[in-house]
Amino acid sequence: MCRKFKKGDIVWCIEDDVYKITCYHRPCTVKGYDNSGDLLLQAFNQRSSINHDVNEKIFELVPSHKILKTGQMIRIRDLDRQVKFNQYKNNGYIEVFDGEYRREYYVDSIIFEEEFYI
Repeated sequence: MCRKFKKGDIVWCIEDDVYKITCYHRPCTVKGYDNSGDLLLQAFNQRSSINHDVNEKIFELVPSHKILKTGQMIRIRDLDRQVKFNQYKNNGYIEVFDGEYRREYYVDSIIFEEEFYI
């Protein structure tokens, strides 16, 4: 059987509202495959060490520049300032520090800097 990913790869779900923990655009580490062929993942900032079995067809490799790191300053749509990324959350949300306040935003609100070369 052909495997799409290998142990250690960083992947994320490309469909919304399918999984709660290994949710849309939350990076996950590939732990392998189970006996039935399901992909086993552990989500970034997950509170437990449980591996989640998921359908590999709705996952893709995460571009390395789109993996957020704790403390990284990021831009959020409709905000005129940068905020500090804290952690990935369930259901497609991230937690940030906006000054001294914690706030949550949906991952589609993140503005990634893209560079184009000709």
